[in-house]
Amino acid sequence: MPGNAEKIAVSPDSLFLEKGEEGQVTVMVTDVDGFGIEGVKVKRKVTTSNNKKIKVKPSNQNTDAEGKAVFTITAKKDKCNLKDNCNAKVNFKAKGVKEKAGVTVWLVE
Repeated sequence: MPGNAEKIAVSPDSLFLEKGEEGQVTVMVTDVDGFGIEGVKVKRKVTTSNNKKIKVKPSNQNTDAEGKAVFTITAKKDKCNLKDNCNAKVNFKAKGVKEKAGVTVWLVE
């Protein structure tokens, strides 16, 4: 029987997206033994500057019976200026879990 939510992981941990393109990431919340935990609220955290580059939906959701929550990331900007960072980061936080899991989104032409 699964215990308390202890760990969070996201797969994949990086995406390469063109403007308007979408990608999906799966957040997995597990107990200390690696069993998925159902019903844990997972929130996405995007900084204001990264929010201009990507859109992440939904803003939060509960994990399913396998401990998974799927989020869709959409690239808002196309090619970056040389002085701009050509990536954006989104972090995911699960209720009751200290660590966070992050995804780097690379904006490509």
